[in-house]
Amino acid sequence: MLRSVAAAVIALMALSGAPTSASAQAAISGTWQGTYECPQGVTGLTLTIVGDTPSNLAGNFRFYPTPDNTRPASGDYEVAISFDPANLRVDVQGTRWIDQPPGFEFASLRGVLQGRQLIGTVENPGCGAFALTRTDR
Repeated sequence: MLRSVAAAVIALMALSGAPTSASAQAAISGTWQGTYECPQGVTGLTLTIVGDTPSNLAGNFRFYPTPDNTRPASGDYEVAISFDPANLRVDVQGTRWIDQPPGFEFASLRGVLQGRQLIGTVENPGCGAFALTRTDR
């Protein structure tokens, strides 16, 4: 009985176009580049995501000045990433600094995957939106 229910759920997911774990993981893993807004102004961001399943993702958050805003410092840190393939929601949390500029803290991201874009908000006080585009495909 349980097997037939599981088979029916998988069949419905395939028919509905909902991503499978493998396709969702492939969709989120990779290199994403763009900007985010925080008190230092618009800041460049390269987010690299790696992992073998949507529940086991990690990565690197590297930030830097942009041509339009040279004030931000550069730095980077490791991140833990949770990804929900059912609704394409992504949460990014800093875990360990690699290069921490004075006065900077981890920027926590909450967003959604939309094709080759990852968009959402920076959850820290005084921050705004982020927008990233996949660069490795």
